[in-house]
Amino acid sequence: MYDLVILVIGSQGEVYDELVKLYWKPLINQVRQKYPDKVKIFLLYGDSYNKSLEVKSNSVLQFPMKETMIPGILDKTLLAFQHILKKLDFRYVFRTNLSTFIDIDKLLCKIEEFNKDLYVYAGHIHFHIEKLRFIGGDGMLLNWRTVNYIFKYRKKLNRKLIDDVAIGYFMKKRCEIKWITRFVFNRYDECNGEEEFQRKLEDDYKKAIQEGHCRFRIKNSKDRKLDIKIFKYLIQKK
Repeated sequence: MYDLVILVIGSQGEVYDELVKLYWKPLINQVRQKYPDKVKIFLLYGDSYNKSLEVKSNSVLQFPMKETMIPGILDKTLLAFQHILKKLDFRYVFRTNLSTFIDIDKLLCKIEEFNKDLYVYAGHIHFHIEKLRFIGGDGMLLNWRTVNYIFKYRKKLNRKLIDDVAIGYFMKKRCEIKWITRFVFNRYDECNGEEEFQRKLEDDYKKAIQEGHCRFRIKNSKDRKLDIKIFKYLIQKK
């Protein structure tokens, strides 16, 4: 039985392809060697998967659908749930995206803090209209019971909403939402030159490590190529 299945929403574009080559493909290989029966990673794609990435086929779930944000991300998530419920024995799922850097060891420790016999729905909490509290899609921790429940009643999900909000509405009366902290590497596109960039990166990294986060969110909306520089730094430090 796998302790953890990581489902990564794939996206199309030069930066995302580079993140797969730089981080996710090596991480998949590392996990296969270090945790062959404990952790499994799947990259989730519709019709945008770039075969030149050469990720091993058993680590890619490609579905016959167009890549869309709504309802595409939700549909990919549900199809992945269907696959793992049918094919794997597992305890927990971590649904994330390509712009997230994960400390696998810390995440494995984190899941032991939860009661697997209850509905587990945990991550970074956001707020939507009507005071809805929901878990952001960049890091959604669910146990088998929650995954099975969502998939079983998937027709009740609102497909007009973005995936994490739709799941939030669906789960709001089912369980108590739980925090999993994260550190966000952002606003690097506001740095004035390379020296300031490097200083901010070093300071942020020290803070992230001191605070003990199990995953980092890397997103600089004005220049996503900066994300690649940050990933390279984090890989080197790891």
